[in-house]
Amino acid sequence: MIKRKWKDTNNVLIIPGFKYEEAAIKYGLFIAKNRRPFKPSKYIAFYSDGIIRVFARIVSVLDDVDLIHDIYPGTNIPFIDYLRIRDAGFVKSLASGERKTIFILDKIKPCSPIVDDSSKKTGFIHTRPKYTTIDKLLRSSFTSQLDDKNNQKSSSSTLPDHPDVKSSSKSLKPLKYPELESPDSESVTKTFSASFSPSELKRLDSKSLDSKSSNLKPTDEQEEIIKRFGDGKNILVRAFAGTGKTTTLKLLTLTYPKRRFLYIVFNRVAAESARKTFGSNVSVRTIHSLAFGFMKDKINVSNFVNNYQIPNIADTLGVDYDYARAVKIIFDEFCYSNVMEIGDLDFSLFFRDNIDLLSLVKTGAISIGKALRYTEQFYRKMEDGKIPVTHNFYLKQFQRLGMADSVRYDAILLDEAQDSNLITYDIVNRIKGQKVVIGDRHQKIYGFRNSLDISGRFLSDRAEEMPLTNSFRFHEEIATLANNLLSTLKAERIRIRGVAPHRSVSNKAFITRTNAKIVEIISWMIRNNDWKTVRDPRELFKLPMSITKLFTNPRINYEIPADLSFLERFKRLDELEEYARDVNDIEMMSAISIAKRKSSVIEKCFLKAMDQFNLENARVYLTTAHTSKGLEWDEIHLSDDYPNLFKAIGRRGGIPRFIYMQNKGESNEIEDIIEEINLLYVAVTRAREKADIADIENSDTLFSGDIKRIVEKTMLEIDDTQKE
Repeated sequence: MIKRKWKDTNNVLIIPGFKYEEAAIKYGLFIAKNRRPFKPSKYIAFYSDGIIRVFARIVSVLDDVDLIHDIYPGTNIPFIDYLRIRDAGFVKSLASGERKTIFILDKIKPCSPIVDDSSKKTGFIHTRPKYTTIDKLLRSSFTSQLDDKNNQKSSSSTLPDHPDVKSSSKSLKPLKYPELESPDSESVTKTFSASFSPSELKRLDSKSLDSKSSNLKPTDEQEEIIKRFGDGKNILVRAFAGTGKTTTLKLLTLTYPKRRFLYIVFNRVAAESARKTFGSNVSVRTIHSLAFGFMKDKINVSNFVNNYQIPNIADTLGVDYDYARAVKIIFDEFCYSNVMEIGDLDFSLFFRDNIDLLSLVKTGAISIGKALRYTEQFYRKMEDGKIPVTHNFYLKQFQRLGMADSVRYDAILLDEAQDSNLITYDIVNRIKGQKVVIGDRHQKIYGFRNSLDISGRFLSDRAEEMPLTNSFRFHEEIATLANNLLSTLKAERIRIRGVAPHRSVSNKAFITRTNAKIVEIISWMIRNNDWKTVRDPRELFKLPMSITKLFTNPRINYEIPADLSFLERFKRLDELEEYARDVNDIEMMSAISIAKRKSSVIEKCFLKAMDQFNLENARVYLTTAHTSKGLEWDEIHLSDDYPNLFKAIGRRGGIPRFIYMQNKGESNEIEDIIEEINLLYVAVTRAREKADIADIENSDTLFSGDIKRIVEKTMLEIDDTQKE
């Protein structure tokens, strides 16, 4: 559920914390640290320094930060400024995608100061919220008079709604919040009598981006992109690692301040960062939030689920878990495709990319025909309002109803094109306006999520391809390593230039291919306390602990997650191993190895990892290549669990054929190898100062002169063929 309907009540939710009071007064917002089940309340009050002095009416309660921008479209809410007054742990959890409860507030008013007369050491309220009623709040002088034991009875009183409540406010001095001063704005001073409405969330507190960014000087490549945009060209920007794609787009939007830009980003964390970076002529959205802005009046916004788990689907349709799993896979694939009907999906490609579904069909667990019919039933139930809808559903409906045709901007900026999907391409293509698509095909690493590099489709639509090659992240030695990798295995002719200076090393990361390898590294570092995982350990340990529980150590205290229940179909571990080899599931093969070798210590490793995860900072970080994308460290070490690329290429016909297939656009059957190369490139380019790849199998061969000569000869032959 993403927006809550709270039943009519005169309850007041009391929250402790001066910082929250600041945020409420400045922004009309309160974002809870976690999604605790708050009782329905019409008002919120803030308790700080032993006094309750201010309260507000709750306008909306949401469970997704990104949706604030959907309810108030076109806003640039300064969330980064808001986050500056919150603690670091909160900011980190928000960046990791942890869900929050968001209260949008209106008409912040004073009440007569209510003084804490509690005898408790921690005071009237410490960390957990408390509740009272609006009549008690307005009539009390001491916290002991706010006793909430009889709230239910009191809340039925017929007090008028907030705008008409008369407050017997004493004469209070204005509160000043010097911490809220921004570098470009005057000191922020608010009085308790100030009134804030949701419309005021649309104002930025700082000066326009133009004044803050006027000292940005574009590189020659950036200058050329801006010039070609001014000529009215659609542009595909090939932005190699660390080459300043965000700066380029910012310069573009600053150069044309009177044009209205729609900037579509990968996820809501990127959206929040971009909203701080870009000016008021740029509307920043995820593809889902864009769709929601148009669909919110056509669907029940109070009846949402983020996703359906397999047991929920099974109960909804009255089917077993195997069919429920198939429905989940087909439903998601349909929602991300460009086809309009489920039956139009291309299952020849579908089975190739969905080994779990292929396994269900091959073992006879399901009939694909029945699975399709069940998926259609599931989709219709959402259409008819019989079950809560998902984010993917309203995105698909936005496409099917042709609503993108009514979106109007002067230009559309699309980020991360290499890890997009067909529905995004279809929607962006339908929106009227000049297109700037930005991505790096060498960073396409999410094929297992059915992502697709849509850059080529924009090229075929007559977009002009332009590169960004100056990396401001690393120096020339790291650039050489990345260039050797791409030129040897992908015949890339454009070279990255490392223009960053050398620096001292203060942190490092071990970047693995699999989650299971992180578990193994943790077992080696269990007595060390200066490390942490980048990703939540519950996700990292999920597969190896499930396999351990089922096959090698059933005594561990662990419950198999619903999305891994298919493992229970295998009677013996060797059957699971055979399956993992058949489908070439590297993650599962690695997890099986951990279950065999670390079954006696895996639970201890998990508990240690959970403790370490709470650290604010560490000297050593543990992450997979997938999770590392978008991050950077001074020094990186690649682990030994990356596959032997030359063996894999040899099985597909050798290097010349591998290069030919990439060049001719026939890469479907080698897509898995290409993504493994991309993972190495992503991992290597996380380094600012030093990259150690010595543990990779055949790392010396990777950059040998013999291999380079074979690639160069192949490319010359391809060039000669094209001349003919």
